[in-house]
Amino acid sequence: MGVCDRGGVQVSRAQPAILSGLVTDEQWNSFCERCDAALKPIEVVKNVNLAFLLISAILLLVMLIGGLVLLADASNFYKNNSDERFWIFMLTTAGFIVIGGIAVTVWGKKKAFEVRAALRRVCDDVSAEHPHVSFHVKFEAFTLFRGREANTMVLNYIEVNIKDPEGGGGAGPQVVVNINTPGATTEVEDAETKQEEPQTEEAATTAVPVVKGMVIPEQAVDNEEDCGNDNAEESRTAAERLAQLEGLKGILTEEEYNEKRKEILATV
Repeated sequence: MGVCDRGGVQVSRAQPAILSGLVTDEQWNSFCERCDAALKPIEVVKNVNLAFLLISAILLLVMLIGGLVLLADASNFYKNNSDERFWIFMLTTAGFIVIGGIAVTVWGKKKAFEVRAALRRVCDDVSAEHPHVSFHVKFEAFTLFRGREANTMVLNYIEVNIKDPEGGGGAGPQVVVNINTPGATTEVEDAETKQEEPQTEEAATTAVPVVKGMVIPEQAVDNEEDCGNDNAEESRTAAERLAQLEGLKGILTEEEYNEKRKEILATV
């Protein structure tokens, strides 16, 4: 729980650049303040855990010193009535540490669930206010193995999905607002925001493939430069058509070349 970390549990006020234009500075600060308010109970949990840790350490130290004193005076170990009271104290202290530790842990877990529910409510409310931005609370557990030891780490963060502004419905770039272990100031990180670049008009337009020896229809020859224009032949002069035909002379037979040339000259 990060009980020894005296830093505050809060969301960084640094707004990710990718949210510029979608969320104003005032709206972002308001969102951060609402998240901080939802995280407030974690501060209480930290303080209670720290107090219980210090009290348990002091009691264990008293038990250790008292045990060493009794062992040093072995002649009076079973004769002095104060020894019985001390053993009662030790058993009571041990019970307090065990039962108290369980109670504090259960209480802390309950508070953590309440904080998660509060954060979800904040994210739902803010998402409803912004049509192109949605906030989601995420909790992911990771288990790290080192030899025979296994340590579980829970990563808490708020994921921000940016919807397609064009209305396509697909999710766009994402921003991750980390909620680190309670006690650590959270960081705001830009997630991978690489988007597929739209296909340019030049790349989308493909020329008609030409194979050497293939008879090219007149329409394909006349419309190579003005693709999709039904009146392309009328818009070009005979000189332009002849120049284009000269460029195709290498892939046409002599008979095809002469026939095309006659057709062009006949229109003059």
